[in-house]
Amino acid sequence: MTSQTEIEKAVAQPGAVFKTPEAVLVDSRLSDAEKRRVLESWERDARELSVAEEENMGGGEPNMLARVLEALATLPARDDERPRGPSTKHGSQPTPSSAATPQTSDAPTLTGGEARQGEIILKSPTRKAVFVGGLVLAAVATLLFYLV
Repeated sequence: MTSQTEIEKAVAQPGAVFKTPEAVLVDSRLSDAEKRRVLESWERDARELSVAEEENMGGGEPNMLARVLEALATLPARDDERPRGPSTKHGSQPTPSSAATPQTSDAPTLTGGEARQGEIILKSPTRKAVFVGGLVLAAVATLLFYLV
């Protein structure tokens, strides 16, 4: 599997080229980086299959996600590699570059306790009046709807 075309085919359809994720690991013709590309592609496919199965849309093929993750764990780690263990079923995680991006918003930074308090939203008299006015308007509209 030394040609670039064969590697691209393995990345595009890993299950068609290799029977198992372990077969990728033992293929001596692939470098560690190429093995990682193939296995990461297989991981994306397996995650999508997991989501499809949860929605009763699976095609009956076996899900190899656990085996793919085990195979990926045996490869040497890259210097720029993010920690595994994604936060969603699709495997998405914030990248280190986006996590380090400074906030450009002018919104105040609130603590968890402050964010859970309604008084933060209604601190000014104007905001309180708008909120109460909206509640009164909704109540009047509901009464009119039922009376008419």
